[in-house]
Amino acid sequence: MTKRIMIVGPYGGMNLGDDLILHQILTALAAFDLQITVSCSDPDHVARSFGVKTCSLLEYRRWDTESLRMMNQLDGVIIGGGEQLSEPRVINPFWGHLARTAHLCRAARRRKVPVMLWAVGLDRLRSRLSRALLRQWVFREGVRSCLRDPASVERARTIMHGSYDGLHLVADPAYDLPRYSRGTLDPERARHLGLRPDDGARLLIVPAYDKFVDLGYLEAIAAFARAEAARGTQIYGWTTDLQKGYDDILLDHPLWKDIPGFTWLKREYVRPEEMAPLIAEFGSVISARMHPIIIAHTQNVPTYMLARSAKMVSMMDSLGILGARLSEVSAPHIERSLGEQREARVGTCDERSLSEARSRAQRCVDHFRAVMFDERERTDPAAACSHTANLLPPVRIAEIRKT
Repeated sequence: MTKRIMIVGPYGGMNLGDDLILHQILTALAAFDLQITVSCSDPDHVARSFGVKTCSLLEYRRWDTESLRMMNQLDGVIIGGGEQLSEPRVINPFWGHLARTAHLCRAARRRKVPVMLWAVGLDRLRSRLSRALLRQWVFREGVRSCLRDPASVERARTIMHGSYDGLHLVADPAYDLPRYSRGTLDPERARHLGLRPDDGARLLIVPAYDKFVDLGYLEAIAAFARAEAARGTQIYGWTTDLQKGYDDILLDHPLWKDIPGFTWLKREYVRPEEMAPLIAEFGSVISARMHPIIIAHTQNVPTYMLARSAKMVSMMDSLGILGARLSEVSAPHIERSLGEQREARVGTCDERSLSEARSRAQRCVDHFRAVMFDERERTDPAAACSHTANLLPPVRIAEIRKT
């Protein structure tokens, strides 16, 4: 019998990483007999891009409760994407990602509709109110919380004092991307985006703007990029958050003008299925955005992470990713980190770590089956993903100290 499922997340909001998550979830669910509605930031964009039925996100500030009114018609709810448990800067119980998730879980529980959190992250929560929302409405019976990294699982356990058995360790759905070779991206599309049609070495820089974060880290990136350009490497920039007032603020930063031959990729929507072939065109990636890092790992592209949040630090720790916090970034450290990977001809994650991350991402389907079809997960009990101890230890190519 066809199941009616609602997927909830900030999709269509012009953050390419969010749309990639939706693409991966829809791909994973393609084998099931489902009638899917996506509750999202831009219903028209998502309907055009993904060919699914859509509705708006729950938003009490404009009294948009369409997703709540649909609850009686549903057989299940998926809340997907990393930020769905994040606090707003102004703590409150009514708006923001965490409050929306809490209200949806509460409404679903009252109507006995099962909920699955699909590869969601949990950063440190500042307020008692946020922790109370999680305890009372989210981490409860009827909600299967599949969290994307060990630190998120441990934070949730601490908040719940071990009283909630619905926590499971998975991984970001982007880890289940196939691997592409350079040249897979359609040549016309590559030229349209701004790639020059030659076979030289290429470096991709993906910066991120946050008004609460010092942009001094750009100096270190620019210094490294100038040295790379002097060696004949083509230097490109890319912004994966297309919202106005975000990463676009960095486009005219004077540092880029000092990098010989620096080129911005065209600032436009890149379809989720194009993102991995695009990144496979580069020989190395430096990124302050998380999904370009994950994609580069899946494509075996040497990578340096500019960790600007707790979730990115957790990724560095759990998968052995090379990089640094923004305040610690230096050109020599970037040089050493990428140089070590290039010399070994592999990206940051070795095949064993990448295989483990891919396996954890694929477990989300088993959790979905168990939640929505009341079936037991098909995972090996010895590899049950509820326990961080079952992670294979990250293996670095070499231990690299920050300079």
